[in-house]
Amino acid sequence: MPSCFTCPVLLSGTAVLILVVFLVAAGCIATPQAPSLSVTPAVVLSGDPVTITITGIAPGERVRVEAVQEVRNATLRSYAVFVADGQGRVLPDVHAPVDGTYGGVDPQGLFWSLAPGPGEHPDVFSRTTAPSFITISARTESGVNLSRVLERRLMGDGVTRVPVNEAGVRGTLFLPNGSDPHPALIYLGGSEGGVNEGIAAIFASKGYVTLALAYFGVPGLPQELVGIPVENVGDAVRFLNHHPRVKEDHIAIYGASKGAELALLSATRYPEIRAVIANSPASVVFQGISMDWSAGPRSSWSENGSDLPYVPFIWYGDDDPILVSMGEAAQNGTPWGTLAMYERALGDEAAVSNATIPVERINGPVLLLSAGKDTVWPSSRMSGDIMARLAEYRHPFPDMRLDYPGSGHMIRTPWQSTELNRIFLPGGMIEDLGGIPPENAKAAADSWPKVQEFLRVALGS
Repeated sequence: MPSCFTCPVLLSGTAVLILVVFLVAAGCIATPQAPSLSVTPAVVLSGDPVTITITGIAPGERVRVEAVQEVRNATLRSYAVFVADGQGRVLPDVHAPVDGTYGGVDPQGLFWSLAPGPGEHPDVFSRTTAPSFITISARTESGVNLSRVLERRLMGDGVTRVPVNEAGVRGTLFLPNGSDPHPALIYLGGSEGGVNEGIAAIFASKGYVTLALAYFGVPGLPQELVGIPVENVGDAVRFLNHHPRVKEDHIAIYGASKGAELALLSATRYPEIRAVIANSPASVVFQGISMDWSAGPRSSWSENGSDLPYVPFIWYGDDDPILVSMGEAAQNGTPWGTLAMYERALGDEAAVSNATIPVERINGPVLLLSAGKDTVWPSSRMSGDIMARLAEYRHPFPDMRLDYPGSGHMIRTPWQSTELNRIFLPGGMIEDLGGIPPENAKAAADSWPKVQEFLRVALGS
């Protein structure tokens, strides 16, 4: 690079102009940079990282960065205030905010801290595969106002969505791009019922033929989680093994909450299932969930037309402290978790012994995700019990347990709100899923790449 002009001389106006151009080109004079906000990539698959960069700001100036996302029944918002560095930049990947909805250096902070406003009741369970849009804006004290829109997709390019209602299988099949055979994954949601398509679409975008399987809560299936046949999963296994886009005998199953209970249970029955992921799992078969208390308790699951042994809930009359606290919470509109109900049930040692899931029969590795602040049921305790049983029976596969002490029920994919940890039910009941939002976010960020690597190794994909 040419050395900068340092000698004082008298120059004509034209010469001065030429000299200035020369010095700018040589890098001796810095030209002001226009303020700029970039969000890259502008279109991203849900769970994948995003980088926000702001440049051209006066060094030391405060910049307020906001995120806004419209969801069903609510508008989610977050913000962070930064001080531009000596080069006039704001880089959330390396800079900590001085104020905001999160603290510390956290690239995904603006996303996990997105929260609804007072009185808003967002739907925790998305029933759509449509993309979502997040507006990122930046404002300065001097009047700079910038914005960009991030499009977050559940379905990658070329993924095909196919409704399924055949051969005893109801749900939605997602096919990866192309025509070659791929490993397959069965996804089972929890006690919300129906078909949970979002995460299934993401896995298809990662290269898996993914079946979001319904097992109750849709026409033609039971409307409550009582006596659900495990054969539903067997039908799904056969359906996938005969599908031309599926590599035969390359099938895994992923279950969340009650779906994790069913995933573990069904994998003990169907050796074609070569890997299991159980998110917030149960170690036993529990009593089913029904609003018709007059019918008496039944198992969640059945086989060959008969209910499987189960651990029942235990009640001590109308003045039972658990029932009283539940009623008070519904009346006051305060969040309430079912944790105490399940912990009490696990105190029935005879029932637990009779209803423990024989996980040692699973024909492949098991990955468990569990949470220490789960207020639905003690997933951390039960995942520990599952691992202990696998070790006791010398399960000949590389099983793994990822336990997150600060997280709550349902560990999701990263880069999305972890403030949506309550379910608003009819009658004023608010079910608390537990967890501390920043810890929920850490659990999501840590577990998601490990889930993908587990599947890659287990299915040879």
